[in-house]
Amino acid sequence: MKVKKLDIEELLDINYYYSSEKINLFNRSIKNKYFITNLYYSIGLFFVIWLSQIANFFSVKKKIKSNQILLFSFTKNQKDSLKNLQSIREDCMLFGNKKNAEFILPEYKASYYSLSYFLVLCKIYKNSKGYVRHSFKNAFFKYWLTYGYLKMLVGFFNDNKVKLAIVSSDHSMRTRIVAYAAKSCGTKSVYIQHASVTTDFPKLVFDYAFLEGNDALDKYKEIGNIVSDIFLLGSLKLGKDIRLNNNTTVETIGVCIDLVSDLSIVDELIVELLKHFSPTNIILRPHPREERWDSIENIQMKHNINVSYSNKEDVIHFLEKVDCIISGESNIHLEATLMNIIPIYYSFSKHKNFTKDVYGFIANKLIKYIANDIQELNGIINDLKIKKPNIRNRAQYYDASISTPFDGNTSMLYDQVISSIKDNDIGFITENFDLCLDNNVKIYTLKVLQ
Repeated sequence: MKVKKLDIEELLDINYYYSSEKINLFNRSIKNKYFITNLYYSIGLFFVIWLSQIANFFSVKKKIKSNQILLFSFTKNQKDSLKNLQSIREDCMLFGNKKNAEFILPEYKASYYSLSYFLVLCKIYKNSKGYVRHSFKNAFFKYWLTYGYLKMLVGFFNDNKVKLAIVSSDHSMRTRIVAYAAKSCGTKSVYIQHASVTTDFPKLVFDYAFLEGNDALDKYKEIGNIVSDIFLLGSLKLGKDIRLNNNTTVETIGVCIDLVSDLSIVDELIVELLKHFSPTNIILRPHPREERWDSIENIQMKHNINVSYSNKEDVIHFLEKVDCIISGESNIHLEATLMNIIPIYYSFSKHKNFTKDVYGFIANKLIKYIANDIQELNGIINDLKIKKPNIRNRAQYYDASISTPFDGNTSMLYDQVISSIKDNDIGFITENFDLCLDNNVKIYTLKVLQ
C-alpha cells in the first residue's frame, strides 16, 4: 500500500499542538506528565506505548459495518461533543482510545509502520532549531508515530470503505491526521468545533468545517489558508433538550476552575460566597484533567460545599443545577450564556490586574460582569440575588443557530447536513442555507426566521 510521503511542513502541521510556539505546550504547566525534555526518554516511550497498543487492541475487537461514519474521540471533551450524533444516528461508530471511545483503532500497526522512518526523523531533528527542536526533545515519539499512523489510517479507511470521518479537535496528531488520511483514499473529512477558538489555532485542513458561529469563522479567517467548506451551525454539545434557566434571581452558584487556578484564592472565594449562599448552593467544578484531588477534597470538607466532577458529570448537567458561574479563562462562560446562566469573570491567579480574554468574551460583550477583586464580586452577587437578567441573546455572535428555525435543536441540523454530505444530496442545504464565497472559501449560513 503506497501512501504519500509527508514533507517537513506537513509533519509539523499534523503535530501542530506540539510544534507550534503559539501553543507553547512544552513551556507551560499544562503539559502531560509523560512529556519530559529528554530525547532518549521520548524514543524509549515510543516502544512502551507500542506494547500498550498491542494489549489494548486485542482486548477489544469490533468489526465495522458497511457504510459507516467514523467518529474519533481521544478525550472526554471530544467524546461529550460527539455523543449527540451517536444518539440520533445509527450509522456512527466512535473510535479512539480505550477510555474515551467504544472501539479501538489498530494503532499497534501505526507503531510498526513507523519503525522504518526513524532515521528520516533523526535527520529532521538534527536540522531543526528553536522551539521546534525543543518540541522534538519532548515529543519525538509523537512525531515518529505520525508516519505510521497515516499509513494505518489510510489502510483502515480503504479496507472498511469509510465514507465519512468526523473529528471534534483540530489540534492533536491523532485527529488532525484524519484530514490527510482521508484525502489519500477518497474519504470525506469533517471537523466539528467543540470549544471556543483562538487565533493560536491551526489552519482548517478538513474537507468540511462545522463551526458554531461568526466568532469562530472570523478567527479562522485571521489564521488564514482555509481549505474547508464551512457551515455555521451553532453548538452541537447543546444540541437538543436543553433546559434554559428562566429563574429571576441567583440562588445557586458554580465555581469553575482550571489546571492553573491558585487553590488558595479559590478557598478565599468560597469563604466570601458563604456569606451569600448556603453550602449546598455552592458547587465547585474542577477541570477534567485536575490532579490536585487532596486539596480539592480539603476545600469541599472544610466548607461542606458540593463538587461537580467533570470527568463524571458533563457540563450540561452541571449547568442545569446553577443560576450563575464564576470562572477565569474558560469556554464555560459561553456554554453558560447559551443556557441563560450568568457568567462572571474572576481570575484565580495572584496577578489580578492581568486579564487575557483569550476567547474575546469580554471584548465582544458576552461577559458583562467582571470582578477584579472580592469587593467588586460581592457587589455583583448582591445585584444578581435581587434580579437575574436574561442574557442568552448575547451569544448570537458565537452561535449561529439563535433566531433560526433550528434554535434549540441543532442536533437535527447537524444530522441533516451530515446526511447531505454523505449522500451527495444538497436539497436540504439549498433550502436552509445561504451560500457566499469569501476568498474562494464556501461559507454556508443559516437562513434566519422572518
